[in-house]
Formats: sequence, structure tokens, C-alpha cells
Amino acid sequence: MSAPAPAGWEKAPAQRGDASLRTVALWLAAAGLAALLVSLSLISANLRAQTAGLREELGPMQATLAKVSTPGPQALETMDAVAVVETAAARMGALAPTLAARHVDWPMAIAAIGNYDPAQITLLSVTQSEREITLKGRAASNAAVDAYVRSLEGAGLFERVVIQSLKTVATPFAPPTPTPTAAPTATPGPYDAYEPDDAQPADIFLGQPQQHTFFPAGDVDRVRFLAKAGRFYRVYTSDLAPGVDTVVTVRLGDVSYTNDDVKPATLRSEVTFQVGSADVQAVVEVQNRGTYGPAMSYRITAEEYIPTPTPAPSATPPPSPTATPTRTPSPTPTPSATATPGQAGAAGPGPRVPGLALPVGAAGHTDEVGAVEFVIVLTVEVRAP
Repeated sequence: MSAPAPAGWEKAPAQRGDASLRTVALWLAAAGLAALLVSLSLISANLRAQTAGLREELGPMQATLAKVSTPGPQALETMDAVAVVETAAARMGALAPTLAARHVDWPMAIAAIGNYDPAQITLLSVTQSEREITLKGRAASNAAVDAYVRSLEGAGLFERVVIQSLKTVATPFAPPTPTPTAAPTATPGPYDAYEPDDAQPADIFLGQPQQHTFFPAGDVDRVRFLAKAGRFYRVYTSDLAPGVDTVVTVRLGDVSYTNDDVKPATLRSEVTFQVGSADVQAVVEVQNRGTYGPAMSYRITAEEYIPTPTPAPSATPPPSPTATPTRTPSPTPTPSATATPGQAGAAGPGPRVPGLALPVGAAGHTDEVGAVEFVIVLTVEVRAP
């Protein structure tokens, strides 16, 4: 019988195997830690190298930014000038509505004042106070003053046209004799003096004809004037050059009037109309159905007129019974009263035209011995630019 084995002899090999496994695991863990440390060291070295490179690049950039952030003397002067201009522009912008509301077309007003016949009227003085203009002058007759006042009213540039005084003097009217001045003869161009007037109509004064030409091909002429409420106007063409055939269209807002030939056997055009209850800007368009060229000229005229009233037919009284005549002795003739010279004009001045300081009868006077001295006060109209 064999002796019994010592206790735990079967566990010894198993314990030795477990110890070797733990040893291997420890070595593997140590190797992993070593690899991790090496990787971290490499990564750290790479980061340090990149950081150093970025610092080298950042240095010049910081220096450039420092230079840019501080503008030079010339840049500072430019910035100050720009600030001054911006301040001035802001102030002008604030004044723009006020300037627009107080716009007065002085060049057109002066042109309208100078639109008169020197053979009939002479201006002695022109004074201005704000929007009020005072004209002092002499005229050949009351009719000349009347025509001048109507021309000023028709210009559409004045709120009021008032004749302040009008008197006849003993001195006859003598228009100024201009001294002739030699001047070079200008070569006329192919366009008329009012071009371009296709898009922007030219101003026309009532009773003052304008000469236009149809050049170049397809040319359309436009003029305009202020038509006042309730008044009658006539617009017509005349003095057509051979080859010109006008067509006139007058537009009053949404209303338009057109005429080609005023009557048979003529090529000129004429439009007559009455304005409604409010003033309106009348725009006249003149087209050509004929030939175009620098010599294709015509005249356009706009004027105000007073229509002739049509007399109403008088009622015919019924016939009365005829009485048998009775012989009556012839009456003794009574001498008539002798008319006293100078009493025919003692009835006083005729009626006044609304808006004028002239009597209606004064416009037709031609028997003045001397000149007529006048004072006219104008108030210039304020309009939007």
C-alpha cells in the first residue's frame, strides 16, 4: 500500500499557471502604457512644433494690424474732409423741402416781362421786392397797355397782374431808336430754336407766334401754356412751307382736341376750345403728314378770344287792327338842340374787364394825343420745381 500524497500537490501546477498568466498580462499592460506614452510624446512634440510655426506667422500679422489700425496724417485729413461733406449734405437735405416749396421761376418771369413790342411800349424802370415786381413805363396807347397786360396774364407765371396807375401825358410817345451794331451773320442750323421739344414742351406766350421746323424725320413739336378757367382759346398753324401738312392736338389733362385741316383746300390746322371750371396746363402737339427737312417750317400761335354771342330771335308781335286815319294838321317844326362839342364822351368809362384795371372802351382808344404812362404790379407765382 502506497503512502498518501501530500495535501495540495494537485493545486501547485494550476497556481503556477495562474501566476504566469498574470505576469504576461502585466507585461502587456506595461507595453501598452509604454506605447501610449510614446504616442503622447510624439503628439506633444508635433503640437509644440505647430505652435511655434503659428507664432512665427502671427508675429508679422500683428505688426501689420498695428500699422493699419493707426491711419496716417493724409488718411486723417481725408476722413475729416469726408465728415465735413457728409455734414453739409445732411443740412442740404433738411433744407431741400423748404427750397422746393419756395421755388420761383425767375428766368421765365423776366422773359415774360420783356415780351413786348418796343414800338408800342418802353419800360422805364423795373423794381423787385421779394415776389412783387413793379413796372413803370410809357406806351403809345391804352390798347398797347391792354395787350401787354394780357400777355403777362397769359404767361401763367404771375399770381396777380394789377395796373396800379394809368394816365395820358401831353408828350407824344417816341420809341427808343436803337443804334445799329454790326454783327457777323450767323449760319442757321438745321434745327429750330425750340428744339428739343419732343419730350419737354416749350413755353409759348399768348398772341406771340413761334416758328418751328419739322426736322429730323419724324420730328414732333410740343408747346404749352396756362389755360385759365372758363376762358376761350384758339390754337392754329400758319405760314406752312410747301410740303408741310400739320395736325394739331391740344390736351387739357384727360381731354384732348384734334384738327388736321381747318377747311377744304388748306393744310393748316386750328383748334378752338373753352376751359372748364379750373385752370389747366394746355399741351399742344404738332405733327406733320408731309415732308421733313430743315426748310419744312410753319408758325404756331395760341391766343385767347371772346366768342361773339348769338343774338336770340325776337318775337314778332301780333298784328294790331288798322285804324282809319284822321287828317291831322301838320305840326310846326321845333328846332332841335345843338349838340355841345365834347359831351359825347361824358358818359364815363365803360365796364371793366375782370382782372384788369382798364375799361373795355379804353382798349379801342386811338385818339390819345400824348403817351400813356403806366405802373403795373406783378406777383410772381411760387411753384414746385
